[in-house]
Amino acid sequence: MYKRRHASISTHHKKRAIMTPARDRSVDISEEFLQQCQEEFRSNPANIIARNAVTSVGSQFATTNSNRVNELNHIFMNTVKKRHLKATNQGQSGRCWMFAALNTFRHVMIKALELENFEFSENYLFFWDKFERCNSYVRWFIDHPDEKPGSRAYDYMLMDYMCDGGWWNTFANLVNKYGLIPKDCMQETASSSDSDELNQILKERIDACANYITNNHHRFSHEELLRIKDDTMKEVYNTLVKFLGEPPETFSWSFCTDNDEGSVVANITPHMFLEMVAPEIDMVKDFVSLAHIPTKDFPLDSTFRIKYTNNVYEGESCTLYNVSINELAKYAMKSISAGFAVWFVGDVSQSFNWYHSALDDELDDHKSVFGETHKFDKGDRISLRNIQGNHAMALTGFNVDHNGNVVNWQVENSWGYWDHETPGMDGFLSMSHSWFKKYVMEVVVHKNFLSRTLKKRIEVEPIDVDPWDSMAPATRAGVVNPPLKYLNLRRKNN
Repeated sequence: MYKRRHASISTHHKKRAIMTPARDRSVDISEEFLQQCQEEFRSNPANIIARNAVTSVGSQFATTNSNRVNELNHIFMNTVKKRHLKATNQGQSGRCWMFAALNTFRHVMIKALELENFEFSENYLFFWDKFERCNSYVRWFIDHPDEKPGSRAYDYMLMDYMCDGGWWNTFANLVNKYGLIPKDCMQETASSSDSDELNQILKERIDACANYITNNHHRFSHEELLRIKDDTMKEVYNTLVKFLGEPPETFSWSFCTDNDEGSVVANITPHMFLEMVAPEIDMVKDFVSLAHIPTKDFPLDSTFRIKYTNNVYEGESCTLYNVSINELAKYAMKSISAGFAVWFVGDVSQSFNWYHSALDDELDDHKSVFGETHKFDKGDRISLRNIQGNHAMALTGFNVDHNGNVVNWQVENSWGYWDHETPGMDGFLSMSHSWFKKYVMEVVVHKNFLSRTLKKRIEVEPIDVDPWDSMAPATRAGVVNPPLKYLNLRRKNN
């Protein structure tokens, strides 16, 4: 009955749109039009009920589909997650891409050393990311003297380059150059978990240098400009140490196994520790970024490289191979089945029910409360920036139906946990496969999991893409922080 009634209302509105006479457009939003909007809203009792609900509890609670809540499943048959593992916490920073990448190797470390829990130092990589970005930022102005204020590239560097966000290659460049260390050896600070003040002070210093270089480029040789840049980088290093602490050149690490057996790894370097975690692995060359950006501008079975995305000056830019959504799912499942979590990027501003720890487009029933809207597909939504990749997490498990088709995914988030003993409250989310198809833009898997056919397909020269084209924001992570409601709920339950 409800569906028929809803359909009749929709048809009624279509008829009214056709039958409504043309109105005077000299004032586009006229008093008569506003009166018509008010009368149509007030004439439908369902609108009054919806208004009272949404204004009282917010749209998420008001639109929650209670039938779907009863179908949520936080138990996974195929998973790399160890029971009772605690989720990590990025705080109020845009480091999700880093946390998600480190979390994929976290499970490898826990299994290899039989640990109860383990976490890499995110602050260590954060230090070097900021240091390298500042260097690449100033170097860009040295290398591009013809770019002037107002150009797209110039404005992109000023507005976007120095934020916390990143791609897989941002992580890979850092690890290849600086290695990894345990969190115990360089812990979080006030500014690593809340980076606004740090970013502001760094930006002021490097902007001053970039401005000086731009205005005086003709006065100095290239080598002299590099020395000016180096002087600023010494100031940057000094600032970073004061905010984040000094990264260790060598360290010792003590750990305890599941069997309460203690061990010590003494006097090793970050690269030696990396070799323990991922022996003979090149983070850039051995991992492949598979994207699903189904827009007219970016055809499938093509490789794209996004310009100005190398945080390390001599490092690699973000390179993506555009494939079908089914291939993203196929290779993610293959990696998880082999025991390796999968880094991915999605749009968590869409149908993320934080109260139920679920990414599920059937859980929030917006249509019943707000009515239908014009249909547009994933490609159109990406082109219009209606959806974009804003958060990176790790796929750690999945469930399948009796036909072997994936039903839902286990997702390791980096926004902390409420109760690590309880599935669904431990900082790990349940993602429906329908949500995966609509809102996941990219997954990263080791090249060994790819088919021979796909390996051959990706061996093509990449097409360069500007960082302001739709592919860049669709695959970039770190532009969203945990919503305050989520944080308040977590604090209340801890």
